[in-house]
Amino acid sequence: MNGLRIAKKINALTVLCALIAVMGLWLILGRMQANGERHQQMLTSFRSQLKLVRQVQVDFREQVQEWKDILLRGREPADLERYRSQFFRKEQRIREEVQVLSRLLEQPAVRERVAEFLQAHEDLGQRYRKALDVFLRGGASDHRAADLMVRDADRPPTHMIDAIAESVTREFDSYRAGYEVELARERRETALAIVGLFLVLSGTSALFVQHIVRPIRNLIGIVSRVSAEKDYSLRVARDSHDEFGLLADGINDMLEQIQAQTRELIRSRQELTDILDNAAEGLHWLDPDGRVLWVNRGELRASGFARDEFVGHVISEFQSDADVAEDMLSRMRRGEPLYNYEARFTCKNGSVVDLLINTNPIMDQGKLILTRCFCRDITKRKRAETELRRLNSELETRVSERTRQLEDTHKQLQDAARSAGMAEVATNVLHNVGNVLNSVNISASLVAQHARTPKAARLAKVVALLRQHEGDLATFMATDSRGQHLVAHLDNLASHLQAEEGMILHESESLQANIEHIKEIVTMQQRYATTSGVKEIVSVVDLVEDSLRLNAESLGRHRVEVVRDFRDRPLVNLDKHQVLQILVNLVRNAKQACESSHCSERRVTLRLALEQRRCQISVIDNGVGIAAENLNRIFNHGFTTRASGHGFGLHSGALAAKCLGGSLTVRSEGPGRGACFTLELPVHSVSEQSACA
Repeated sequence: MNGLRIAKKINALTVLCALIAVMGLWLILGRMQANGERHQQMLTSFRSQLKLVRQVQVDFREQVQEWKDILLRGREPADLERYRSQFFRKEQRIREEVQVLSRLLEQPAVRERVAEFLQAHEDLGQRYRKALDVFLRGGASDHRAADLMVRDADRPPTHMIDAIAESVTREFDSYRAGYEVELARERRETALAIVGLFLVLSGTSALFVQHIVRPIRNLIGIVSRVSAEKDYSLRVARDSHDEFGLLADGINDMLEQIQAQTRELIRSRQELTDILDNAAEGLHWLDPDGRVLWVNRGELRASGFARDEFVGHVISEFQSDADVAEDMLSRMRRGEPLYNYEARFTCKNGSVVDLLINTNPIMDQGKLILTRCFCRDITKRKRAETELRRLNSELETRVSERTRQLEDTHKQLQDAARSAGMAEVATNVLHNVGNVLNSVNISASLVAQHARTPKAARLAKVVALLRQHEGDLATFMATDSRGQHLVAHLDNLASHLQAEEGMILHESESLQANIEHIKEIVTMQQRYATTSGVKEIVSVVDLVEDSLRLNAESLGRHRVEVVRDFRDRPLVNLDKHQVLQILVNLVRNAKQACESSHCSERRVTLRLALEQRRCQISVIDNGVGIAAENLNRIFNHGFTTRASGHGFGLHSGALAAKCLGGSLTVRSEGPGRGACFTLELPVHSVSEQSACA
């Protein structure tokens, strides 16, 4: 095709230049690679020779040292054998290394020296063996004779191997010097070849460049005029049908598209300017010094200023707060954007409005060009916020007052709970004292009844009868029927009196025990009553035992077995009166649950345990149990499942436990399965106990 002639020429020229370049580079690189491989082989050979020569030098010196070790340290058979073995192994190793070195050497003179060294080393070995025989025949005790036989015998081989090492080193240095000269020559030849290749390629390219320079210059001229004059109506003249003609058509099409897009851009810019100018929000542009470059109608309408009264003035002139104005200008001059920045502006009529400002700085190479400012009137919102703060303040005042009332109510409930607990304890005390007083009353009635029996009058009659017959007492006792029955009567009277004495003594002891019991109950009540509200270190076991004593009579009367499962005996630092109130209520509830059940074996278990520095007091009964739907309500105020209950005991106990820093929980598997109430309290630490002690 006619339109592809330039492309074919370019392709042909490219292929030709590539072939010439590849052939030239292949020849140059092939030669360089061959020389490099040969040089690398020579370097490897010389390095191996030097390494072997130096190893032979080292091994030969070590062999000589091994001979000295045989003579000087081989007095013991084991040492002699060890040094001799090392000597012969070193001798064999030297021979093997010299043979390998001889195969690597290419210089005949050096190889002859190696052969001479090998023969000298063999002769030296024979002398060493003869001297060793002399040393062994002498009992390995005198080394002088053996040493005289080989003295200075190692010097000729030493000089030989040193001369060989020096010859190999000279050959290596000579080769490296020659290689450097050869490498420099090769580099010169390579540089000349590359220059020649470049000249060939340059000449070939110059012929083709002349064919395409003219149309390219025409294209550059049109593009330069379009760039300088911004005249997109210019077109490139097409004077050929090759690729340059296609390029001219493409540039012309592009200019037409740019011209159309420019017209559309001007129209869109006019529309955008109209939109911004008529926007409801205030908009203005500022120069780097803060002067107004442009302002829309919305901001002029809101402020009341005319355009000439606003444009050209520094924006700080319209701000009410000088500090805020200075801060805004300093931040905008640094090119910092502002987000939701609040400021107060003064309108033409003197009124002040609250504005929310957002800015967009336009930078060019780190330099501020202008700043776009978007202003929103938030005066109504600020007034609403002020009113809201006022309402919030009133609400907080009301909430504070209501909170105070709730705190007073809570304190009253706590006081009521404490009073209720004290009343419960007092009721148990009065109930126990009343039961004991019944026993006292019965014992006193029995003593009084026996005291009113006329046994003393009967004894007085016997005494009067004896006094009447005091003079003839023997005759009276022997002949009178009354005297004959007098001894039996006295014996019968003595038996009755002894029985009455035992009964009265028994009732007196019972009276004394009951009175002592009343004293203990009253003393315990006084002890808890006087310490109410005071924290002190007490034993949890003592508190549990006191709660059982206050319920002892009721538990015994209803035949409830008490089981003590004290796994631990912790101390607590709490108000023991509140703890006792909770425990008394829990034990009484457990007794009532057992009483209401139909179980023949009524049992209440009190368990003490420690779990993670917390004391757990569990009151477990095998009574009526608790339904699942009541477990979440059982601590609510007023909730009870007994007809005679008031629904306040467990509620007050839970509140008291919380005030003590603990908790009161319940667990039950359902009706008829019993229940377990657990009071958890913080344990008194050992350090606190020591400090209190």
